[in-house]
Amino acid sequence: MDIGERIRQLRMQKNLTQGDLVKNTFSITYLSRIENGQINPSQSFLKEMSKRLKVSMDDLLGENPIHREERVTLLFDKFFSSIMLSDEELSFLHINAKEIHSPDTLIKIYGTLLSYYLIHKNMNEAEKIFTLSVHMLPDPIEDVDTKSLMYYYNACGSYFHFIQLYHRSDDYFTKAVSLTDNRMTIDNARVFHNTSLAKQLVMGDQTLISYYTTKAYHISKSLDSSEMLARLFIIQGLQYYTNRNYEESLKKLNHAREMTNPTNLKVQASIDYNVGKAHRGLGHFEAAIESYKKSIELNNETNEIEGTVDAYKELALIYINKRLWKEANVYLSNALKLAKEFNLYYMMIELGYIEASVHKVRGNDMTYEKEMQKTIDKGMNYEQYTLVRHMARELGDYFYEWRAYKKAASFFKLALDNGVDLTYSE
Repeated sequence: MDIGERIRQLRMQKNLTQGDLVKNTFSITYLSRIENGQINPSQSFLKEMSKRLKVSMDDLLGENPIHREERVTLLFDKFFSSIMLSDEELSFLHINAKEIHSPDTLIKIYGTLLSYYLIHKNMNEAEKIFTLSVHMLPDPIEDVDTKSLMYYYNACGSYFHFIQLYHRSDDYFTKAVSLTDNRMTIDNARVFHNTSLAKQLVMGDQTLISYYTTKAYHISKSLDSSEMLARLFIIQGLQYYTNRNYEESLKKLNHAREMTNPTNLKVQASIDYNVGKAHRGLGHFEAAIESYKKSIELNNETNEIEGTVDAYKELALIYINKRLWKEANVYLSNALKLAKEFNLYYMMIELGYIEASVHKVRGNDMTYEKEMQKTIDKGMNYEQYTLVRHMARELGDYFYEWRAYKKAASFFKLALDNGVDLTYSE
């Protein structure tokens, strides 16, 4: 990039207009001509922009390429040990994200920036960095540091997990797992944990899921990592829930609570949510409601949107079961509003399916058919194949019972094309 493009990129990264950046110093026209490459900036302009954009003059000018690559490595190591970047360091990485560097250096830049924005829940910037990485990195990615590539794949998997494109998340976590070694490191434990969680959401093979969970457990146990152990107990509780062994699910979740620092509100909220699911499975609806509401309170404190939407959905299901339609509609509406606002694709489809099912319960068959078909179409567009195959199979059964065999066959085929799901349950 030339100097004008670097200034423009940094300005946009910091969400500044041209007027914001040159306020009380230079004209917007002068800045615009520099950004468009029509004129070269003066020294006084560069000095002021360096200060306002919080970046050194050398970095702004793009000087010392060898030094820049060495600095990228230092920042990569620093970030993944402290999870911190200063404003100047963040600007430096952004400037270099579009520069010509070796694949190894670019992998470090994208892995660091993507992880940083995921931690800070800035999904707009995370999406930009992921998209840029796809355009800039070679395919296939070769001759790069294994650890750096594992971090990058893990960050990509986490990005797709956040936006609930779980199949793509699983693809990247599986790539990250392939780069682990036999060392007992917390990095390896995190990758195994993430892979287990992703596969829990996209497949029914509990043996494979248990394999990754066990690998993560042994590493975390050897490192005495109570936080990771707590997360793994939550996954085990979810596995027992999936197998309808609700009492064992509660035991694992209680173990998770014992391992968790009370100040770790995010993990506590996850435990409360899963305790609610186990209680709902046991038919203890009041206890479930209490747990879900606790989860929502904690998620609101930590701004965990996905957890809040999940809890709203579960509360809606309880009130649907009780045939308390007004309460159910309130929670469904709250969940849908947040899911749409934050582009939680999986949840949008699941909530659409629940709404369609309510019409069926109420005897509105035509509306049920219409809403199910519409939700299935959206599910295909959003790559939510696990939900699509479940809904297609259900709709196929529905049309078969009504002897609409041609329609039934089309949905059975859709379920088969997406892999028949024999394990999905509410």
